[in-house]
Amino acid sequence: MSSIDSLAGGFIESYSIGCIFYGIAISQGYVYFRTCERDPLWMKWMAGTVLVLETFHTAFYLRQMYFYTARAVANPLNLGTVDWSVSICLVLEIVIEMIVDVFYIHRMWSFTKNVVLAAFMVLILLARHATFLYIAAQTAISESWVDFERPVMKANVLSTLCLVIVLDITVASTMVYYLNRGRSAMRRTRGVVTWLVMYYVNTGVIMAALAVAILIAYLAVPGSLLYAGFINIYAKVMANSIFGALNSRQVLRAKMAAPVIIDTNAYAHEPTSYGMDSIRVEVSRETRKTIELLDKS
Repeated sequence: MSSIDSLAGGFIESYSIGCIFYGIAISQGYVYFRTCERDPLWMKWMAGTVLVLETFHTAFYLRQMYFYTARAVANPLNLGTVDWSVSICLVLEIVIEMIVDVFYIHRMWSFTKNVVLAAFMVLILLARHATFLYIAAQTAISESWVDFERPVMKANVLSTLCLVIVLDITVASTMVYYLNRGRSAMRRTRGVVTWLVMYYVNTGVIMAALAVAILIAYLAVPGSLLYAGFINIYAKVMANSIFGALNSRQVLRAKMAAPVIIDTNAYAHEPTSYGMDSIRVEVSRETRKTIELLDKS
């Protein structure tokens, strides 16, 4: 029987990191709901649903940590048992990740109007969550972690993680490609597009790296719940990514809508022959195309 340290040590540490991301998600949610008056109702409901699900997700992971540490001291057999809270956490993760994935695919389709690419991503999404749902169902009926060493379970876990990596990279690379292709010659617009490109690149790399970390932990550290802790972090980073995308629009939209002021004092060297004062010209340059870009990206 594995010791508490070898089984749950990495899980507890990764859970602590996940709690930090949960706190960040709460603060981002607070910022969003203070500045979301222009967003449609469905988007507000989506953000609220993600926050509620994240709260329950954190609570049930706390239950897992209690079961595999405090209760395992009194009854070491708990270490080899699949607690009922595990399957609930997995179902919550499926729902959270489904919401975030659909949100990003919808944005990609709204921006590109590429039906074939959107359909391809939806197929990957359905396959990914079908295998994930199978794993969640197995945790609900399994009594021991030994069942997860079976070839069928390993194949499903590997399939799920590979599909996660493919979907994350596909969404990020598609948005980067179309953003670069539609880059404007206007300096301010170029700055916004560059920021969006960096955001999608960083988000895609981080999510893919976490999926690889889950895969490595599952294969390289058998008999440990370290990979479960990484799954917890992955779900919380996904929730943070959606709030990061929503909140960043407010800043970028305000930057694009700011008026451009041209003061002729900066260029005047001598008084005009007509005795006129210098002219202050204010140009409001809220570009419709760029504002739509922020709403879709």
